[in-house]
Parts: sequence; structure tokens; C-alpha cells
Amino acid sequence: MLLLHIRLVQRAIELYPQIGSHIDYLEIGTPATNKTYLAQPHGEIYGLDHTLQRFDPLMLAKLRPETDIAGLFLTGQDAFLSGFTG
Repeated sequence: MLLLHIRLVQRAIELYPQIGSHIDYLEIGTPATNKTYLAQPHGEIYGLDHTLQRFDPLMLAKLRPETDIAGLFLTGQDAFLSGFTG
């Protein structure tokens, strides 16, 4: 696991060399780490449960980033932006 994370950081530095001198510390965790340090019984760290109900079309419509207020957008793990997720 650690080797994989180191490779990911190395690849990021290859793509963006300017970040290399700014990385001082690398820490990784797993669901077991979260279970231990965050007292989460299943290793989850944030957001809604990742169940099939979460991907129901009505739920996806409710968790969209757009709102009824012009110019107001929601962000975060549960806005279902399909970006980088844990």
C-alpha cells in the first residue's frame, strides 16, 4: 500500500514538477486506520453510506450541486459530483 502511494506521488511530480519541493510529509491510511482512530466501525470517514439506495435516481436528483437559488451551488462529498472520492 505504501509503495503504491509513493508511486502516485512520484507520478504527480512527473506531471507537475513544481510541486516536488513542496512535499515534506506523506501519510496514508486505510479503512482499518479510520476504524481505529476515528471510531468508525466499518472504516468510513465521511458522508452518506455508500449503499444502493444512495444511487437511486430520486436521491441523485436531490444530491445535485445546482440549487433553486441562482448562482448557489453545493459542494462536498455528498453533492455527488463524481470527482475524486475516498
